[in-house]
Amino acid sequence: MARKLPVINTLNKKVLFVHAVLFLVIGDFLVTKYHSFMPLFILFIIYAVWSYIPLMIVCPSLVKGSVKIIHGTLEGTIPLFEECFNFFQKYPWLDKYRYFFFLNPNDISYREASLDNIANAYVDAGQKQKAIETYEKMIELFPENYIAPFYLKFLK
Repeated sequence: MARKLPVINTLNKKVLFVHAVLFLVIGDFLVTKYHSFMPLFILFIIYAVWSYIPLMIVCPSLVKGSVKIIHGTLEGTIPLFEECFNFFQKYPWLDKYRYFFFLNPNDISYREASLDNIANAYVDAGQKQKAIETYEKMIELFPENYIAPFYLKFLK
């Protein structure tokens, strides 16, 4: 049975901790300086925008594919996630430093997540062999990945 949500990446606790500490330190400074919680609210809005808008501009296919999956439609997601995978293959430094550019505290890269979502779409479409090939490619490119071996056991 295919998942109906895009892969939920594991959080990198160190990066998440740094984000939280920076948010709290800057927030405390702003609240102390301006004697109001409004700057904290504005800081939250800036954080939310910074974590979403750059990704929407740089790789809209990832966002479109994820939205389709969340709405229960896997049809047409494979080309979107392939486009995303190819984009981050071309610019691996963006994926490597996703913690900064997209405020993404996940351990799994966008390339890994894209391949996982492609394989998931193949499973849902009944194309088991293509899903297996995609997971094998995922293991080849990302040997430390733990998602692909789990689903390969399930599919074989």
